Amino acid sequence: MHPGALHLIEHQYDGFHCFQRGIYRETFFLGTSPYALVWTFDPFTLCTQGICIIRAPGSPDCGLDIVTDMLEKHREYVYTPVLLAYSICLGLNIFWEKNLHPGELSYVRDVERSTGYGPDSLGLRRHYDIDELTTWIQGVGSSLNSMANHLRHLRIVESLLEYIEGNPVCLDSFPPGTHRRVEEDTSQLIAGIPPLKNRIHATREYLRYLEKRAERLSSTLFALLTHEDAAAGARLAESNTKIAAATKRDSSSMKTVAIMTMAFLPGTFFAALLAIPSFDWGPARERFWVYWALTIPTTVLVLVVWGLLINRRRVAERLSIGKKSEQDSRSGSPTP
Repeated sequence: MHPGALHLIEHQYDGFHCFQRGIYRETFFLGTSPYALVWTFDPFTLCTQGICIIRAPGSPDCGLDIVTDMLEKHREYVYTPVLLAYSICLGLNIFWEKNLHPGELSYVRDVERSTGYGPDSLGLRRHYDIDELTTWIQGVGSSLNSMANHLRHLRIVESLLEYIEGNPVCLDSFPPGTHRRVEEDTSQLIAGIPPLKNRIHATREYLRYLEKRAERLSSTLFALLTHEDAAAGARLAESNTKIAAATKRDSSSMKTVAIMTMAFLPGTFFAALLAIPSFDWGPARERFWVYWALTIPTTVLVLVVWGLLINRRRVAERLSIGKKSEQDSRSGSPTP
């Protein structure tokens, strides 16, 4: 095995790489998301040897079983050195079609139907839940990532097919008695490449269409999310305005209660004070005027003090203006 392949394994490279024959055997490397494969082919023994590295341990399905099935179905072409490469191309194409097409398309359709922006929509809605929109945006973003990954693997398969087509098998390196069988097996597999390329082309066009559709849906979801966020902000502002108005009304009511309390509290206080048995008013109640003499000035005084405390800033400003005017008049300068 060529040491360059070990470097690709160590750094988890993707794509197809071929290391030409020299000191080492011709070595092939194929890196994908779920696994990486490195293999060599010995023309003298017609033996393919390779290793597989699973890149997603614990994954229930990485597609290797499909590659194994393809090898089993094409085992009659065991003499050709491109059997494994051809089986990998078939396996990758089938694996990504199986794992992407039904789920991604149905999800995009469901979101389009739910939002009202699609060919089979249920109609536009007046309001959307922000959490629901966020979930849809995340799901569509995940679908776009899956589509991009699928397109990337299609390019990997195409590069492997181009290598098979562009590098004919050198029969001189094979034992003399195997030339005809090697040539026949190789030509049989190469004959299956054009239909596979057509299938890849159709898949790519479908993915591009689905990708554009998902991108437009994602833009629509972002616009709806922005609209709902702005509407929520407007509703919050309206609620704050109502709360402020209610608070103002409560403040006016409390002020009225305070004024009424200050107006009647002195009279109540003196009425309770003068009702003490210690004060002997006599039956004629000749000194009832004392109550009014105490209550009226005290009430006026309380209201004046309250007014000064409430308007102390305005009173202080007027006093300062008055002092300044008086100083200006004394100094002979005109009053502004």
